[in-house]
Amino acid sequence: MKTLTLEQCKSLLSVLAERGTEVDHALVVCLLMIGADARTWTWQNALENPIFQPFAVYQSIKSVAISKKLSVFPFNHAGFRQAHWLNTTVRLQQAVFCGTSRNKALTTQEVTRRLKRYGKMAGIPVDLMSLRTINNTHQMFLDVFKDADVFAEALDLLRAGNERGRSPFFKKAQPKKEPRLHGLGRRHTYKIAG
Repeated sequence: MKTLTLEQCKSLLSVLAERGTEVDHALVVCLLMIGADARTWTWQNALENPIFQPFAVYQSIKSVAISKKLSVFPFNHAGFRQAHWLNTTVRLQQAVFCGTSRNKALTTQEVTRRLKRYGKMAGIPVDLMSLRTINNTHQMFLDVFKDADVFAEALDLLRAGNERGRSPFFKKAQPKKEPRLHGLGRRHTYKIAG
């Protein structure tokens, strides 16, 4: 039974975060966290129980919906406006991970081709990269960690610094203010010695 190590999974996800598309990254995250059934998900499947999904899966599916400008995915975001969404007529029976035909799910061969391409970039032997191997890896690590969220933490998918796994409440550090100065233009200015 072929499986990937934790380090190989991390390097694969790292390559996907740097060079892959949102859809490919989300596909691999879902395959690792949920298993091979995620390949055939429709938007209706993805929306059924978002509360009970692993957080990494929720985040990756949400990023796919945002990148495709779909308004079907429920999330709370301070900057949400209906005018920002273009594709408001998506059907719930449409596949999340579309293959060569736009409405059908990816085939096993299409998933394996994508895995081999990114696996080669990550330095993983090509013979290890297949849907069966990813599914075996999913089963093995679920037996080891007993929870998909713990597995996601081990893969560093839930780090605050991870761009794709960032919490919706993450804020960049604000510049320090001098407490006694209020209002615009009243911050301490630094002089450069010359």
